[in-house]
Amino acid sequence: EKGKTTDGTPFAYYRLPPAPRPRTMIARPLVFLRHPTSLSRSLGAASSADASVGGPPSFPRFFPPGEARPPRSTPPPPLSSSSFHPARVVFGSFDPSTVRGKRRIRSSSHSPCSHSSSSHSYSRSYSSVCSDDLASPDREVVLTLPDEDGPGTGGIATLALNRPESANAVGRTMLSQLQQVLTALESGGGSMSMSMSSSMSVRVVVMTSTHPRVFSAGADLRERADMTRDEAGKFVSELRETFCRVGRLPMPVIAAVDGAALGGGLELALTSDLIVAGPGSTFGLPETSLAIVPGAGGTVLLPRKIGIARAKELIFTARRIGPTEALEYGVVEYAVTGE
Repeated sequence: EKGKTTDGTPFAYYRLPPAPRPRTMIARPLVFLRHPTSLSRSLGAASSADASVGGPPSFPRFFPPGEARPPRSTPPPPLSSSSFHPARVVFGSFDPSTVRGKRRIRSSSHSPCSHSSSSHSYSRSYSSVCSDDLASPDREVVLTLPDEDGPGTGGIATLALNRPESANAVGRTMLSQLQQVLTALESGGGSMSMSMSSSMSVRVVVMTSTHPRVFSAGADLRERADMTRDEAGKFVSELRETFCRVGRLPMPVIAAVDGAALGGGLELALTSDLIVAGPGSTFGLPETSLAIVPGAGGTVLLPRKIGIARAKELIFTARRIGPTEALEYGVVEYAVTGE
């Protein structure tokens, strides 16, 4: 268009045509994901239009190339199963309140534990796995089952880590014995050579240490240094799966920590249902200062319990915290004083 200003100066300008609306199935999802307000306005407009015609609220519909688009004055058509909408895909897949969302979260690769039933060898009865006494003090993992004649011990089993010369570091032997103990607990006591009635049921497991100043220092790095890359990867995977079995036990598990719970020791404690910290307890993931990622689920279990922000702070700094700060952060449920 051409014209003149008030002082007689001629001018000319060009009116650009409006930008075409996206008609592909990819352009709009990108806009909605980058601009949540656009998504909320679109959802609100669709709900208002549906309410004006007395229909149920529905999501806006995308029209692929070649499909006829109705006039703007008509209400949006009902959402069919073949139509696509990014909000419905996102909300339906990751919303924990939906069945599909729960299944998607459980099958997510971010979960350190497998929730599917498996047929591993540890599902067999204890008598087919090992025949030694699980309560022997010479073992690295000692299981003490409740004595029906003992006062105040009804239904309480004690799982004690017993490798004080190595700060209860988890090696191949301790891992194997821990699997045997878990198999016995999963089978409800099984056929073990224990001085107790076989009908005595275990209702609570207390996980602790025979050494008063350490709970567990994590994986045995000396033993791991002699492993090949494939052997180390297999060991870490087996360690993670074994720790997850603690969280899947049919009875509650209480971790009584009165000493250092570092690295894999903290990850083992996090698999329990409750953590009770003694006055000399210490918690942390110090392996991150050596550029080692916690391999037994610590990067998932810790944020799940205390939140992402505080978990990042502990993981990035490799800082160790005491019982009072652990209680404040939410790492433990109880912090006791005294013996």
